[in-house]
Amino acid sequence: MTSDLDTDSRQYAAKVAACRFNALESQAVFKLMLEALSRPGLIEQFPLEIQHRLPCVLAPVIVLADVETRIHIAQTSQFNWESALISATGARPSVISTADLIAIPLEAAELISQVLESAPRGTALAPEHGARVIIGVRRISSHEAEPAIKESSHGLKLRLSGPGVKDERIVWVDGISLQDFQTLQRSNAHFPSGIDVWMTTDNGQILGLPRSTHIVVEEHSSKQEAH
Repeated sequence: MTSDLDTDSRQYAAKVAACRFNALESQAVFKLMLEALSRPGLIEQFPLEIQHRLPCVLAPVIVLADVETRIHIAQTSQFNWESALISATGARPSVISTADLIAIPLEAAELISQVLESAPRGTALAPEHGARVIIGVRRISSHEAEPAIKESSHGLKLRLSGPGVKDERIVWVDGISLQDFQTLQRSNAHFPSGIDVWMTTDNGQILGLPRSTHIVVEEHSSKQEAH
């Protein structure tokens, strides 16, 4: 009879294996991250093999982490990947305030504002010390008519402008609150210091929001600017 310990060990080993990308997988994910960040509002798509192996919110962390990187994965009882990711990458666990890379899965969405408030922002002279934050959301769309976005009481319309955007670009996001964007606004109020954000979905979408992007958030009839 298989013991619970044996089962847990096998599950942990499977998670560690899922977090080990080969060179081609790492290059593909890194390229998508750069494209998403350099062209805010354009939705990129992770390869299917990545989507099927692990939560997509972890993929950017795996690609960027090494033995000198401090990471923080927001944990819940349903989402416990940090130790496996550390074993696979050699990265160091960290509290939010000193982390280089932070992942917030959809299961921990209630922690988004807390994390954005506490994450390192760097300084005007050392903006590279600002954290890179990956946030899991339910859906991302560039089509207003998509029913899942349009009918959601939590969906937000984002009007994006700034470097990498010609005139204006509009996207819809479900799974992050107006309060979270207000917190991001405060964190990125003193460019070039601030936080770079990627949003991912379980079906492999990735959207980049660099600290230089100007964001107007619309929730129903209200508007809130974020920069």
